[in-house]
Amino acid sequence: MSSAFSRSRPALLFMTITASYLMIQNARSDYAHHSGCLTPAAQTLPYMENQKISRIQLKFGEKRGKVSIYVEIIVNSIYRIVEGDSIVYQIDPEIYKALLNADSISEAMGHLKNLSMGSLGCEHLYIMLSDGNQRNGMALTDSVNIDESTAEQINTIEQNTQFFSSRFIDSQYYGVTTDDENFHEVPSTVQSLLQSSGFSSMYIFDLQNHLANGILVFFFGNAVSLTPVEIEKCLVLSIHMKQLVEKIVFRKQFIKKQIYENLFNTLRLKDTYTVNHSYNVAFYASLLGEKIGLDAEELKILKIGALLHDIGKIGVPDKILRKPGPLTEEEYEFVKRHPLIGYKLLKDFPDVEHILPIVKWHHERIDGLGYPERLHGDQIPYMVRIVTIADAFDAMTSQRVYRNNLTMDEAQKQLLKNAGLQFDGDMVCKFLEIVDGQKKLYSSNKRV
Repeated sequence: MSSAFSRSRPALLFMTITASYLMIQNARSDYAHHSGCLTPAAQTLPYMENQKISRIQLKFGEKRGKVSIYVEIIVNSIYRIVEGDSIVYQIDPEIYKALLNADSISEAMGHLKNLSMGSLGCEHLYIMLSDGNQRNGMALTDSVNIDESTAEQINTIEQNTQFFSSRFIDSQYYGVTTDDENFHEVPSTVQSLLQSSGFSSMYIFDLQNHLANGILVFFFGNAVSLTPVEIEKCLVLSIHMKQLVEKIVFRKQFIKKQIYENLFNTLRLKDTYTVNHSYNVAFYASLLGEKIGLDAEELKILKIGALLHDIGKIGVPDKILRKPGPLTEEEYEFVKRHPLIGYKLLKDFPDVEHILPIVKWHHERIDGLGYPERLHGDQIPYMVRIVTIADAFDAMTSQRVYRNNLTMDEAQKQLLKNAGLQFDGDMVCKFLEIVDGQKKLYSSNKRV
């Protein structure tokens, strides 16, 4: 392989290309070495910290011909990657993690505003969500830089006509621009909304997911016709918002279950990190469960088991659980008791027999070196193996008082390194495909 670049580029560009090339090469080598799990180089492109570079080009040869990769850093957080006939839009993995960790729609909207401002020049956002899977009757709204009068108009239009939520029969988005020749066909209430609010364009994106329905609206002060590239950027942002909405709605539904409420509230008071971590593990586990073909009932069991996998930490002393530094060997041995503590806490609850293996065995390893019972291989149920991967990935990418988090790319390499040892190798490959999919959206239109 060789890297081709213009020698007239500044030294900083040379260093960035060289570092990117080497990291891609290493990532490809890692993928090829572990479990036959190989993805294209663009899918393992490392996070590039220098945001002043607008475009780099990498070329390398392969046995079956030459492949060119073009990387354009559009803003501080979205990359546009061209590989062969495919275009990839990738959100910065660290921004993706921040969105996933948001505890509320309002917090997520703040992240989203920064992203849309940088990539689209749009800082006016509006979101509507329903209580369930019915589109009618949006129950929750939030906004960024939308005044109360405009918000009230939007809500009234939706309540009376379902204009916003009925736009997605044939498309994932719908745009309205005042200078469009068909603007006169838009309902008069919508025309009035744009004219009175000072906006000249709006683009509506679907947020429908398994647990709720909703819409995300980008408003522009000027009459803007978004290009295909800009539409792709909006789709990237809406996809991540859709997943966050599903996570938050599931959280609310779960807490309403009286059987778990007291336990989970106790854990929240004891260790907020563990609660947030548990929601993330449930999210990642459900994605992997869907990937390997679990049915609806199995996914429900999987998510509840993932949410409760660390419930045994209720029995770990605060001074150990919140210690701002490395644990002693004795303290670590105490922490290792939490799977059995969780099992004993839950075993007498009704209808929990399906989730008990997850709680009890989520620290077992494929090679038999885990705990508490040193199970190995297929002795570990498949749902437990799913949660083990989700648990490790979120733990590695989460910031703790006593250590820095790994980047998502670093965490992916750790999963690969331990595939077949700590983790199920086939599941690791499927999970890495999911993580790459979370960061990217492919377009069939080359260089639009």
